[in-house]
Amino acid sequence: MQIEGGDQRAFVADHIADSFENVSIGITIEFGNHGAMQCEEHAIDRLGLLAEPIHLRLSGCPNGCSRPYLGEIALTGRAVGRYELRLGADFAGERMNACYLENADEAEILEALERLFTDFAARRNKGEHFGDFIARTGVVKPPPRRPDRLAVSAPIA
Repeated sequence: MQIEGGDQRAFVADHIADSFENVSIGITIEFGNHGAMQCEEHAIDRLGLLAEPIHLRLSGCPNGCSRPYLGEIALTGRAVGRYELRLGADFAGERMNACYLENADEAEILEALERLFTDFAARRNKGEHFGDFIARTGVVKPPPRRPDRLAVSAPIA
């Protein structure tokens, strides 16, 4: 592409910067100012879980482009300010999560996560990830893990 009277690299760099800015604005519009996540981070720190790896996925819609169905915790946008809270995927991404709350607002999500994190901090097994704890304790019943394709062999004809 030829840019009249200008540098092509500068033109492309400007458009890339604009694209990233638009993505950032879109995320802020969809998920607010991240105040909810900051509140949750304080709760996690207070419970001694700040260093605990927890796989969180956020999606602005149910199409699943960001693969929210593989997060130990996932928020999937349903309407402005309303989300589906999904829980129970495993950390390795081999088991999908399941719906815990439908059409929930920020306050409902924060209340639920506070309860769940408190329970996790008190009752988890040594080395247990959050999603495995959720599945083991029956908070949600995630779908079964996909069978290992290599372990299942077809009969030889």
